[in-house]
Amino acid sequence: MRESINTITIENISHAYRDDESVLRNVNAIFEKGDSISIMGTSGVGKTTLLKIMSGLMKPSDGKVLFDHIDYYTLSEKKQISFRRDNFGFVFQSFELISELTVYENIIFPLLLGGKKEKKAAAKEYAEELCGALELGDLRSRYPGELSGGQQQRTAIARALIRRPEILFCDEPTGNLDQSTSEAVMNLLTQINERYHTTLIIVTHDREIAARTRKIYRMSENGVLSEERGASC
Repeated sequence: MRESINTITIENISHAYRDDESVLRNVNAIFEKGDSISIMGTSGVGKTTLLKIMSGLMKPSDGKVLFDHIDYYTLSEKKQISFRRDNFGFVFQSFELISELTVYENIIFPLLLGGKKEKKAAAKEYAEELCGALELGDLRSRYPGELSGGQQQRTAIARALIRRPEILFCDEPTGNLDQSTSEAVMNLLTQINERYHTTLIIVTHDREIAARTRKIYRMSENGVLSEERGASC
């Protein structure tokens, strides 16, 4: 049985692209197990870059990302992939569903990619639980093209949860949704955080979305991250 990730530490993270213009400057933060966190800022300030670095998708120019005692970017590429697959879930603005697969097939697809093994019966039971919790039971045989935006995003969230991730990384998860559907999706993400104690990290430019998390960080235009609201607020 895998151990929980109790802390995520980003330590002196800086990043610059090829033009040498820094998008992140000496970013430091510690997130704890079960936190719900939003990272706010205007377009282009480096929110998504920071999310990619924290989630193991982009190596920073400088600094460390630690999951408890594990210095992620010192791992071999093979171990990085395995660690990501077994511990992280991802929700994107663009859904990223596979059009040729049904809702149910999209949800269970990550289980086909190897990594930690689940008993077939237990995996099926959990997939059914997610379908019920996310109100997808009647849609399980439909294809993405037959779904509304909110239904597609709920499917993407179920897929992100199927491997029972320690951390759920969300990049503008409501960016393509109307206000009513956005509220419903945030209700689901909040319930997931509370019910499964999944650490929730959301990048957003939407103040109302950020207000649903217990901690709010803001990325400034000079690439500096600061805490705007703590858990006691």
